[in-house]
Amino acid sequence: MKKIAAILAITVLTIWPIAGLVSGAQLSVKFSTSVEVLAGNSSIVPVEVTNTGSEPIENAFVTISSFDGKPLGLESGARLVQGSQEKIGIQRIDAGSTEKIKFQVEFLSSLKSGAKKIVFSLESNGQTATGESEINVIENPNQPSAKKIIVSSDAESYPNSNFTYTVKVENPKSDSDGVMDMVDLKVELLSINGKQLKEFTAEEAKKDSFFRPIFKSSLVVSPDNPERKLAPGDSFEAKFMLATGPDIELGSYKAKIKITWQPADTKLPMQTNEIEGNIEVKQVTWYTFAVRWVIDGLAKTVGFGNYAITIIIFALLVKLCFWPLSNAQFKNMEKMAKIQPLLNALKQKYPRKEDAQKLQEETMAIYKENNVNFLSGCLPLLIQLPIVMALYSGISGFAPLNYANFIWLPSLGLADPFYIMPILLAASTWLQQKVSTMPGQDQQSASFQIMFPAMMFLFGINFPSGISLYWFMFNLASIIHQMVYNKGAFGKFIPTGIIKPVSKGIKK
Repeated sequence: MKKIAAILAITVLTIWPIAGLVSGAQLSVKFSTSVEVLAGNSSIVPVEVTNTGSEPIENAFVTISSFDGKPLGLESGARLVQGSQEKIGIQRIDAGSTEKIKFQVEFLSSLKSGAKKIVFSLESNGQTATGESEINVIENPNQPSAKKIIVSSDAESYPNSNFTYTVKVENPKSDSDGVMDMVDLKVELLSINGKQLKEFTAEEAKKDSFFRPIFKSSLVVSPDNPERKLAPGDSFEAKFMLATGPDIELGSYKAKIKITWQPADTKLPMQTNEIEGNIEVKQVTWYTFAVRWVIDGLAKTVGFGNYAITIIIFALLVKLCFWPLSNAQFKNMEKMAKIQPLLNALKQKYPRKEDAQKLQEETMAIYKENNVNFLSGCLPLLIQLPIVMALYSGISGFAPLNYANFIWLPSLGLADPFYIMPILLAASTWLQQKVSTMPGQDQQSASFQIMFPAMMFLFGINFPSGISLYWFMFNLASIIHQMVYNKGAFGKFIPTGIIKPVSKGIKK
């Protein structure tokens, strides 16, 4: 036991001085800086690093830990200039010596005047020492700060969908906000949830479920005219074309936006404002989900992975589902055409306004005697309307169509750049009206037969070509259906002239 006690005593006496030596070698550093900076500007921040310890410091790195009690960034009002060094290395600082280093820092225009605490950190050989100093910030009273520029940027989207993220920048009008024109305005979408965006290929888009720019959309947007001045009270909207992935999580996402601009006719430097916007990703409606589920299913089976072929098949299937409703509508139109001569004869029999009630009574009698229901022609259209709206909702903004091309169409998610699809859509609409116009209606619908195809042409110019392709194929199938019915009912594909009236008619 005596031997063991002696060994322990010798060990303790041997280790104790070494432990004291290690403890005494802790880093001891002093940081100092003396600089005044202007809010809204980038400045050089010189820092003196003094080794106040007894041992030299080697292979050290100095960083800025915080500014005004917060990490560098939007909340603190200061950040490192893009591309500048985050860590500045120092090879050796002898005991009692001082080394000088410089940081390039951007001080946001939202900062108020006053002394701000800045904390530095030095790391060397696994040890860390911190120290603080002060920077005097000067606020320019004539420059609009970040809080004085009105910016709105909230948006909502859905999984696997295109959407436009709009950032509205308004130059305040009141004198207290600093009345001056804004020039060289740029709005940049820096990141969403801290992640920078990039455009994907079609294969990458299938695997990734985050946000992405589409159609070569730039993440930096400026007014079309670079010399345009945004006067007090004016506003500018920057639009970013984005899409979401198929499996993106529902919820809120934070978009980081940078706005830079130059106060016009002043010597003030370029101003920088950073804000955070909110993008809410929600679930699509059940009918939109149903339409997209069917389109995806068709694309993976009979569509051979081609969304253009899928849309064509989809349009034909929808027309097939509407076949009974269309037949009912055609039969009612046929009856209306056959009693049209009787209705015209009634108008000649009762031309005076005083006979309006008698005209109405005998008109309703003709409808009843010939089993014509005036509303039955509208009923199939009313039933189809919500279905057509659901189809439009499902196809419009469907992200997979962005990468789908077809013959001359570079993307089914974009409007036809060659205007071929709008012309086909307008022509098919005109022909559909032509074959569905019953005898006796030609004069009444002449102006409408010009107006409606013109509207469809404008529709085709402004909407994605995937929707135009669907509508064109649906029109084409409807034209064939109508012509087949006309041949059986009137003996002509396109009925013209006067049809022999039915026997039941005008009361004597």
